[in-house]
Amino acid sequence: MVAVALQPKPGWLVLDACAAPGNKTVHLAALMRGKGKIIACELNKERIQRLKETIRLAGAASILSEILSSSECCL
Repeated sequence: MVAVALQPKPGWLVLDACAAPGNKTVHLAALMRGKGKIIACELNKERIQRLKETIRLAGAASILSEILSSSECCL
């Protein structure tokens, strides 16, 4: 529901600060119709692997610009 509330448009740059396991991230990608960039951040390194797998399974990897730990996102 968070992705729908944001109402992202194709071409937007979106920061997903607590991205794992990836459901919100791939929902954002779908709403953006594969156009734009999503920066997905996750603090827990083990959960980053789950995030990557969810993105791969959804076929959303083409618009995901980077997967970063939360500390890297908050520069």
